[in-house]
Amino acid sequence: MYVRNHAADSFEYARNFSIVAFVHMLLYVRRDLLPEVLKRAWDALEPDGILLVFENTVPPSSMDGVDSEIIFTVDELENYMSHFGEIEYALPGTGQEVTQDMGLKKPLVRYVRKRH
Repeated sequence: MYVRNHAADSFEYARNFSIVAFVHMLLYVRRDLLPEVLKRAWDALEPDGILLVFENTVPPSSMDGVDSEIIFTVDELENYMSHFGEIEYALPGTGQEVTQDMGLKKPLVRYVRKRH
């Protein structure tokens, strides 16, 4: 396992990984840089690797706070991820697989598997 708390828009992948996870950090990346940030992460995945994203979305999880105006909408976040394949969904606390509809009620872990 390699954990790095680093600016996602300038991170250089020195090797391939089985999982690349973005947890509550993509909303701080400039939106115009997000496609390239995600593409670099995708390219760094091994075959059958997983690109995992966990972000609060609006609706339904926006809190009245400092980030409320930059939180992703569900559609926006999924649009960024859908370029890589079918998005799968899981509950953050348990990892239980759920349907996309659950994302309209609570924040979900979204992930795409790199199939070859």
